[in-house]
Amino acid sequence: MKSETIDAAATAARSVRDAAREDADTLTSHLKAEANDIYKNLAAKGEEAAKALGTQVEAQPITSLLLAFSAGFIVSRLLSR
Repeated sequence: MKSETIDAAATAARSVRDAAREDADTLTSHLKAEANDIYKNLAAKGEEAAKALGTQVEAQPITSLLLAFSAGFIVSRLLSR
């Protein structure tokens, strides 16, 4: 009787463990797919921003150079402290 109870408890524990593992695997798969989609969206937006910046620099090279120099100067002053 005692061994039957222990066997039943062990079987139940294995069943719960297997169900939890299956749920974790399913959740992991969904999270990987969603992370991949987010990465693709961010990569596409980054490319769009880089193209827009390139267009802006081509249209106004002097202004872009002055802005880049100013930003670099300010950052260097902040980091030197």
